[in-house]
This record gives sequence, structure tokens and C-alpha cells, in this order.
Amino acid sequence: MSAPREDPTLQQLLGLLSSDKFDKIEQQARLMRETFQCPPFARDYDEFKNVIHKFFAHYQKAFFNVDILKSKYEWADEFWKSHAVDFAQRLLGNMRAAEMKALTGREGGLIGVINQLTEGILRLHAENYVKNVFYDHIPASDFDLRLRLTRELLKTHGQRLFPGEQMLPDFLLMADIESVIKAFVAQLEPIRRSLRGY
Repeated sequence: MSAPREDPTLQQLLGLLSSDKFDKIEQQARLMRETFQCPPFARDYDEFKNVIHKFFAHYQKAFFNVDILKSKYEWADEFWKSHAVDFAQRLLGNMRAAEMKALTGREGGLIGVINQLTEGILRLHAENYVKNVFYDHIPASDFDLRLRLTRELLKTHGQRLFPGEQMLPDFLLMADIESVIKAFVAQLEPIRRSLRGY
């Protein structure tokens, strides 16, 4: 029988949601992007799809240490190519617009598309990190811990970011604090990066 799970302290939770954790995710994504060699534009749709597939394989290797290009199954190559395009579609939204950028070289060309994918990967991993912190450390029924976390976040960040603003009461924010933190991270991290100069 396993030992009972110890609930984290409020300070431990705040440490798990600190900017250092998100900086590590960003560092991994930027390193992945900088080590991927990308042509400035694609000659046709097949080359565009091929580069998307190679970048997806590079992402899988960088984040999960899985080499999808070396599979012993004959069906795997087509599966991963299809999955790579679906993944890119989810992150980019308008795949046709991304393809046109890549083919014409406008708005950064294919390099710009890969940069957009990197930003999407960064957002995805930051959101998943927040989701995992809540799933692993904050039971859904622990309203007391959620309320204390909400109060601490409002005390720490609320008055700095929104001085003089009337905020929602903590008990209302607590009900959806996970979504609030995800939105906060999605908006604040790019601002932090621009103010730091990189």
C-alpha cells in the first residue's frame, strides 16, 4: 500500500508556478528552434509538408527523446507525417495561410512559420505544465487550498498589475483559478520576454 499523499504547502505551490519553471520550458523550446535548420521558403506544398514533418520530428526528439524518423514499421512514416500536419494545423490555425507564407517568402517565409510553431509549442507546454501542477498537487475538491492560492496570487500580483482596479472576489476567482493562471501565463510570459530583451 502506498503512503498517503502529502499536500503541498502554499509556498511550494507558488514555487511550482514561479517564472523559473516557465523559463525552463521556454529555454527548451528556444534551443529546439535554434538547432533546427530551416530553408527560407518552400518550393511547393510537398516541400512545405516535408519541413513541417522534419520540425515535428525535431520537436519530438527535443522534448520527449523520441526519434520518430527511425521506426521499424512501414506505416509509421505516413502516420507521423499526417500527425505532424494535424499538430501544425492546431498550433497555426490557418494552415493555408502558413503554406502561402512559406511558398512566397512573405512574413518571414518558412522560417516565420517555424517560429510560429515554436511559439505555439511554448504556449502548449506552459498550459500543460499548469494543468499538471493542478492535477498532481491540488485535489479538485480542496477548495481551501484553491482559495488560499487565489488570495496569495491576488495579493502578490493583483495590486502590481492592476493598481486601484476592483478585482473579482477571491471566492469567485477560485472556482476557475486554473484557467485564470493559464491565461495569466499566456499573457504575461511574452511581456516578460520583451521587457528582458530576449
